[in-house]
Amino acid sequence: MKILIANRQRRIPLRAETYKTWGEKVLRKLGRPEAEISLSFLNDRRIRSLNKIYRGKDRPTDVLAFPLALSRSVRWKSAAHRPPLFLGDVVISVPTARRQAREYRHSLGREMARLMIHGILHLLDYDHEKADEARRMRRKERTLIRHLFETE
Repeated sequence: MKILIANRQRRIPLRAETYKTWGEKVLRKLGRPEAEISLSFLNDRRIRSLNKIYRGKDRPTDVLAFPLALSRSVRWKSAAHRPPLFLGDVVISVPTARRQAREYRHSLGREMARLMIHGILHLLDYDHEKADEARRMRRKERTLIRHLFETE
């Protein structure tokens, strides 16, 4: 299991090790301990650019997920020769997370954990376009948040 961290913003101090540990706990709880992800922290300007390019929305957003779907036709000779499963990239706007944390009246760490979980769930094909999918995703997010903060 590997969580690759890239902090591309400098205004708000973050402890990369915290997010690495949280990401590993979330992947284990989701039954994907072999999986790898990259987690990037950006400012609003950078995430706005990505949001415009990939979603056609010219505004900052809190989190984007870029899943890497492997072809089902790939076959490995044995588990020992199988490469780690790279799920994709999760990108979080730290300034937006800070604003949302204030709005929701909880800590920046809790909001960052919520956004990280939301992104990871998208990498695992969870969605919230339909009401029933949104409820399923919110339930899973709440369960994972409790797992993170109750086991610290």
